[in-house]
Amino acid sequence: MSEQHNIRKINVCGIGPGNRELIVPEVFRLVAESRLVVGGSRHLEIFNVSDKETWVLRNNIEQIIETLKTAEHTAITVLVSGDTGFHSLLTTLLRHFKPTELNVIPGISSYQYFFAKLAMTYHDAWIGSLHGMTVDYVTKVKSNRKTFLLTDSLNSWKQIATHLSETGWGECEMYVGNRLSYPDEQILFGTANELKEQQHDFGLCSVIIINKDFISNE
Repeated sequence: MSEQHNIRKINVCGIGPGNRELIVPEVFRLVAESRLVVGGSRHLEIFNVSDKETWVLRNNIEQIIETLKTAEHTAITVLVSGDTGFHSLLTTLLRHFKPTELNVIPGISSYQYFFAKLAMTYHDAWIGSLHGMTVDYVTKVKSNRKTFLLTDSLNSWKQIATHLSETGWGECEMYVGNRLSYPDEQILFGTANELKEQQHDFGLCSVIIINKDFISNE
């Protein structure tokens, strides 16, 4: 028997790259109507949730899933970074809930924002993430004119630039986006050979790599 008989829908809402002005209005409406809101501390600060039950996402996903299954509230919203369809918590939620139990509202992804910021299209790009994953991104760079990567602490923008340089792809152009959409956002540009020599105190970043020598077979 389903444990969610008292829950009509769980709203899963993407909140974009971080700037509240880039969140679609529907998300604000759903949060306002919800009695339980789940999200990272940075996510929750964007909204007025003082009159709601809130859960802060940390390393407590199993506890939160159980709360979502057993909560008596019929109006629940889960906030996720970026877009719901790009390496988000939606993947985990779908292991515990049926698609019909979720009301998914997309947000602007980091790659959508970054490509738009540079006035570039991304239909011809390979888009991936290095967050806790092993990806042969050099092969992706070889096989695509544009490659987008989300970095992590082990695969930083500098490590990517160094690895491209060491594997013969140092002339590829790189854009590095730090704190995209925030007032203090920074975007670096240069070849991998140039950027590997630079020092910047960046955290997790978005990276776009341009292989100018790529020739499409289409």
